[in-house]
Amino acid sequence: MNILTEGSVVQSEKFVNGILENGQLYVGDYEENSIFDFSKGTRANDFSRGDKKYVVIGCWEMEAAGIIMYQNRFLAKELNEDGTYNAKGEEINFSTAGVYRGSIRESDISIIKVMKKVFI
Repeated sequence: MNILTEGSVVQSEKFVNGILENGQLYVGDYEENSIFDFSKGTRANDFSRGDKKYVVIGCWEMEAAGIIMYQNRFLAKELNEDGTYNAKGEEINFSTAGVYRGSIRESDISIIKVMKKVFI
């Protein structure tokens, strides 16, 4: 079983659909009409995102509090075509916590490899 962690290089057809809200791009398993009642953001679909590779640069988990269920969030940055880090690459946010609209099933995310951060 593959586990998403910082440094995971990922790819998914589910990255195509997105919502831009407050400068953040949230991608996920959104149907075309799901923006209603979900977000005040604007639709930001990009079919090329399904072919791009992204490196996970941040992972967060939020524990249940009261009746609120567990949630996770991943921040990933687009890589260059040759697989190297792209400091100016597009950043995407996504979740694999299935109870939230737009979350992506882990089985729909391919982990290509794992990169390591090196300080120079």
